Amino acid sequence: LAAIRLRAFPIELSEHAALAANAAQHWSERVRASVAPLLRRRLDQLQTLARDDDEPSVRAAALEVLAFAESSARVIMVCVDALQTDPDWLPRVTAATALAHNAGGVAPAEDAL
Repeated sequence: LAAIRLRAFPIELSEHAALAANAAQHWSERVRASVAPLLRRRLDQLQTLARDDDEPSVRAAALEVLAFAESSARVIMVCVDALQTDPDWLPRVTAATALAHNAGGVAPAEDAL
């Protein structure tokens, strides 16, 4: 609930609160998933969540934020990797949607799709 309320504040403040609380490492998957949008300027942390979190919902939330935060080659490759290697369907579908939305004309993304 706090992560949802923090979205009403400027991104700098909400990001600071999420980082200060170490919310991306919280024991609750719901907290980790809901804090992902607050970390949209922290691509490294989002990539770590998208690749390494134990819960599919957290990985999917991080992939969704990555897809709309930036359309760089690095982000596209994280989505391609998730689409090809993630063991769960939710992150794979999220990665496919992100690639379809952002990666038109990028050969590795089009090949993966």
